[in-house]
Amino acid sequence: MTATCDPVATIVARDATGCPSDHRRARRDTLPDSQSVAGACPPNQGFAASIAVAADAAGGPNSLGGQKRAARFKRARKTPSLSRVPAADSTAATTGSARAAASPRLPLALLAIVALALLASGIAPFDRLTWCLEVFPVLLAAPLLALTWRRFPLTSLAYVLVALHALVLILGGRYTYAEVPLGYWLRDALGLERNPYDRIGHFAQGFVPAIVAREILVRTSPLRPGAWLAFLVACVCVAISALYEFIEWWTALATGEAADAFLGTQGDVWDTQWDMFTCLCGAVVALLLLSRVHTRRIAALTALDSTRASTASPGS
Repeated sequence: MTATCDPVATIVARDATGCPSDHRRARRDTLPDSQSVAGACPPNQGFAASIAVAADAAGGPNSLGGQKRAARFKRARKTPSLSRVPAADSTAATTGSARAAASPRLPLALLAIVALALLASGIAPFDRLTWCLEVFPVLLAAPLLALTWRRFPLTSLAYVLVALHALVLILGGRYTYAEVPLGYWLRDALGLERNPYDRIGHFAQGFVPAIVAREILVRTSPLRPGAWLAFLVACVCVAISALYEFIEWWTALATGEAADAFLGTQGDVWDTQWDMFTCLCGAVVALLLLSRVHTRRIAALTALDSTRASTASPGS
């Protein structure tokens, strides 16, 4: 029986099989009539090629479209979000950091450390007015976090960072930012022209509030981890820094030369701009380094809260 080839399939498959139509026409002219069609198109080759073209058009798993969708799916699985946290990481975080944040041990321990440092710094500080102004954020944040611990507990990461920021503020209040011994050591070690401790303080002013603001926005707004969340968090941090500069300005207007130690410009006419820029750098670094870890901690804490709510519900 002479093999035949579907002319339509041959036309569809002529580019896919790599056999130019001119070449087929030349072969058909030189072959006998009984072999012209069979020789021009090997048995089933045109049919297989047409099936391949149809499969690619339909978007099968081996098609180009299917491969692109598979690649996008793999990239999406690597992106951390509250709805796509790996099971192992979520379980580990729930049993570890989330329970630690829900337990009063860590907040109480951090509060005790901050309170002791605050009391020690208040004993004969370099300048009493400067001490009061520098530690005022600590005196404001500590009671607020204590009052909201049961209703809206933060992650352990946020609590630790807030405590570290409080220690930075307390140390600056004890000596004033321009006279902190650690800053003098860094100045001599790095060959700087001024005490850089105020830069450290403003870097922390962006680094720590970035995590706190990120957590509040993720847990209380429709925002999810991504570019818009990072942008808004950075804006919040810069706004906080600008407000702090306003407070320094108003304090200087109200107290005159008594606020020089609080301002801590050290003769730098661009000190305000440097402070805000350093704060922005701290926020960006925090978002780059801690966003993934922070997202897992928030997801674990949210899962723990949901479990407790379902357990406490009457229908459970």
